[in-house]
Amino acid sequence: SNWLSPDLTSLGKPSPAVTLVDGLPEDHNPMTQLSPISAMSSLIGSDEIRERQQNLMKMIDKCSYVGRKSNLVLISGSSRQHMADTRIPSSQFKQNSEFIYLTGFTSTQSSDCVLALIGGNGEPLQSILFAPFEDSVHQLWDGNDMREHSVWINSICDELRDLSKLNELIVSEIPHKQLFVSRSGLNQSNGNNSENCDKLSPRLTTHLNLNTNTSIHRVSPFLDQLRAVKSKAECNAMRRVCDIGSQAILNSMVWTKQLSEHSLVNESQIAAKFEFESRVNGARKISFPTVCGSGQRSTIIHYGANDQFCATDDWVLMDAGCEDVDGYNSDITRTWPINGNFGTNRLRNDLYEALCEVQSDLIAAVSSDSMMTLDLLFKLMCDLLGKVLLEFNVLNTTVSAQEAASLAHRFCPHHVSHYLGLDIHDCPSVSRNTILKAGHCFTVEPGLYFHRNQTLIKPEFKGIGMRVEDDLLINSEGQIEVLSKGCPHKPNLI
Repeated sequence: SNWLSPDLTSLGKPSPAVTLVDGLPEDHNPMTQLSPISAMSSLIGSDEIRERQQNLMKMIDKCSYVGRKSNLVLISGSSRQHMADTRIPSSQFKQNSEFIYLTGFTSTQSSDCVLALIGGNGEPLQSILFAPFEDSVHQLWDGNDMREHSVWINSICDELRDLSKLNELIVSEIPHKQLFVSRSGLNQSNGNNSENCDKLSPRLTTHLNLNTNTSIHRVSPFLDQLRAVKSKAECNAMRRVCDIGSQAILNSMVWTKQLSEHSLVNESQIAAKFEFESRVNGARKISFPTVCGSGQRSTIIHYGANDQFCATDDWVLMDAGCEDVDGYNSDITRTWPINGNFGTNRLRNDLYEALCEVQSDLIAAVSSDSMMTLDLLFKLMCDLLGKVLLEFNVLNTTVSAQEAASLAHRFCPHHVSHYLGLDIHDCPSVSRNTILKAGHCFTVEPGLYFHRNQTLIKPEFKGIGMRVEDDLLINSEGQIEVLSKGCPHKPNLI
């Protein structure tokens, strides 16, 4: 589908007309560019944001260690970043996904905000957004502050207050409340899995004068459980951003073939092409630094230099994703020959086709097994890759099928999957041993990396790296949707 078209039939129904209040949409994410173009229109309404807040507080209220107290939840937005030794804003700002989930705000303008949710134990929910109220000098440099978005804020919160007033709320509420804090408000050195922690991040500590008896709980496990199952609107957002990402990679693949016919191709050019195609089709930015490794550099999983020229017969591995206006992300990997000719290197081509078959078998397993988990999928990947190692006689020693499956993890040292959504590695506290169900969105990404320093493999395989990664969604009917299918990966389709 073409997301630059106003036609939204692929989402089910066209978007309703937007009612403007004081020049702003009455029920619309303020971060959206006010445009009829569907790729740049928010799909998450204020009713859904309010429902998320309510669901979070209900879930916390049912927790056994909360007791009879009501609850105070603090969700910190990310801090504004600047270039070294300047006040020039960094272009790399990434809003805290938990803050996005509960407010809808994604841009730098919403940096340094704190959302306070109060309620539970019979108390109705009270939602207050604290934001820095800037003076005219700051606004001259950085633009209007969050008061500009009062229409949206009033639709998702009960009140907007100056950030300087946050401590007053804390002092009045903390003696009677259980305190829950988001990941970004905690000192991460305490680890991510502790249910209770006692250290806050320096930024949030400045607003909290807590006595030593105050218990601080992590709110992230509750939010991760909610975020793991995507709503109808979120599913549409994932379809859209994966469609944009797929088209951007496909256009990059076609472009490299055309460019290679009359010029050397640099990895940085391919990465830049992907970002351009993503943005021109509606993405706000790329989701993470693009990996674009050609030749032997394709064996470096987190290669990021992207600064080498590709040989005319090189293959390139590109791991890339983009983020939409609502903060949702795609994450797609393709491997292809720069010149578009898969038949030039028969060994590499056959190995690549075998990897594609492994991925097809993995997706089929998700479709056919109602008890499938990501960890079971990983075990299956190792078994299948072990068979590939034996079939292609990759190893320089004789091993059994069981031994080959065990060795497969050495040549594909990452997991086969992770959850996907507002974060690339979404919902980290949700176990990969969770049974997959409707609303789950995740990747399937088998790979093989034969580094030149590997001693277990034959010389002809050294320097070969390849991965195929697609984004999957289990829809409301329980069917598997390959959201990134717009970019083919099998040689005959490319």
